[in-house]
Amino acid sequence: MAQKKIYKSAPKKTANKSSSNKLIRTISIIIAIGIILFYIINPNKAQKLFGLSNGQGVVTDGFVISEFVDAYPIFLSFTPNEIYEHTYYGLSYSDDYKAPYWVSYILTKKMVNVHKVDRDDEQFTRDPVLDDNYAITSDYTNSGYDRGHMCPAGDMNFDQTAMTETFYMANITPQKPGLNRQIWKELEEQVRDWAVENDSLYIVVGAIYSNNPQRIGDNDVAIPDKLYKVIADISYADGYKAIAFVFENKDYNSDEEFMDYAISVDELEQLTNIDFFANYQSSGVEQIEATLDLSLWK
Repeated sequence: MAQKKIYKSAPKKTANKSSSNKLIRTISIIIAIGIILFYIINPNKAQKLFGLSNGQGVVTDGFVISEFVDAYPIFLSFTPNEIYEHTYYGLSYSDDYKAPYWVSYILTKKMVNVHKVDRDDEQFTRDPVLDDNYAITSDYTNSGYDRGHMCPAGDMNFDQTAMTETFYMANITPQKPGLNRQIWKELEEQVRDWAVENDSLYIVVGAIYSNNPQRIGDNDVAIPDKLYKVIADISYADGYKAIAFVFENKDYNSDEEFMDYAISVDELEQLTNIDFFANYQSSGVEQIEATLDLSLWK
């Protein structure tokens, strides 16, 4: 009898389990439909509820995470360099030049608006990730060149670690004072405004070197011929857009406008032989690389 009871009870359990599964599926479908309707009826509240910020990118702990985060630029020809990562930026470093080829980072509205630390107490220091082949601050002394930040200190004053890491010498390249303190600085300030206006930017700042660059200091730090900056809006609000700038490493007049030096990303890729969005797979990426629409950046 016991065996029969066990045998007879099994179908009942299966039936109950099947009914339970159907009920769970039905409830799941109802919830999914409810979420979709909620999102359609009130998208702003839905975005906040499900971790989105006004349709402008997925937010984790207040900072935007997107496909661009790990999409470091790639040289299209062999170029000896090492990739290093710090807390808020990554860089391609040349052991020969003792300076970066490029520095890549995300800048968001929240990062710009949260001003917690100042640069007054910061000092230029050796990058701890480098064991050798590095520049020191005295290489720049009386050289006629500024210690020019690639990732600006002004972009990283939301956090003490972020600020300190911008003063690592691997983030520094020789810049003429009339570039660093004028038109380059004005562009840095504008980029922060764009971050506030657009919510989230992906930025690459880099240097272009000649085959036999001039050098400064005891460590023979290479002087780049040109400096560039690539800015891509990754906020999703109105679709992606991108712009690039390239400057000769020279002194500029105070009345010169940085927008006069804007070019498309495609043009900069031809100058640098770098694919800036190599790891970003999208049908629209080629369009934003090829397009230069200054009206989108006013």
